[in-house]
Amino acid sequence: MPEYSPGETETIRTYKSNGKTSTSIVSLPGSTSYVPYRIAVYTSSLIFNILDANSVRNQNEKKILWIGENSSTSQNSDLREMINYLLLASFEHFGQNTGKCIKANVRERADL
Repeated sequence: MPEYSPGETETIRTYKSNGKTSTSIVSLPGSTSYVPYRIAVYTSSLIFNILDANSVRNQNEKKILWIGENSSTSQNSDLREMINYLLLASFEHFGQNTGKCIKANVRERADL
């Protein structure tokens, strides 16, 4: 994490050989140092397995029609607060064969 220290102002007096002095004010630059810090990041995940109901009833086997997998990383450890965001991202492509991983950014507030 960066920590900025502002610069200082110094007064410099210059003495000349004839005995006169002059004064100058100089601004020295600030500096930035970096200190380590630690944060906890949690991963929440949600997996959908959509089955064909007839295959389960009639043949007693599970025919999977669609699988949807979502995960989210944040500093929030409470899955109850994250589940709505995971559901929202899932339903945007519900039932589709996207053929690839899709990244979705879901914000807490729509005006951000």
